[in-house]
Amino acid sequence: MSQNIEHNGRVVSQEGDCAEVEIVSTSACGSCQAAKLCNAAESKRKLVKTYLVPGQTVALGEEVTIVGEESMGLKAAVLAYVVPLILMLVTLLISHAFSLSDLIGGIAALVVAGIYFVVLRSFRSRLDKTFQFRIKNQIK
Repeated sequence: MSQNIEHNGRVVSQEGDCAEVEIVSTSACGSCQAAKLCNAAESKRKLVKTYLVPGQTVALGEEVTIVGEESMGLKAAVLAYVVPLILMLVTLLISHAFSLSDLIGGIAALVVAGIYFVVLRSFRSRLDKTFQFRIKNQIK
């Protein structure tokens, strides 16, 4: 059974079947009553591209709830952290097998990670289709 991630936000733009929703992401202490007095509390505004169900309409400035599957977060973490780590470790092991210096192996591992992220970036449009949020409902 898949769990959902929900965020409340405000529609800032709409074009066709896509709408951009601004959400405010707060740290764990952002909800503390003393947050206004404390420097540790932080919040960041993020724009999330969402897709509308056919026939669904939203207005600019409207408060909405967006929903995504929790598995998207796991997939994103694997693509952003696990895969590059494995690639870097494999590169280091290969450089060690060829008796290259640690410096060369480290530089090669960083280059491989950099290439991975460039390739990942080139697949952004395909990844956008994988990581989709949708508007669940309008907040009254």
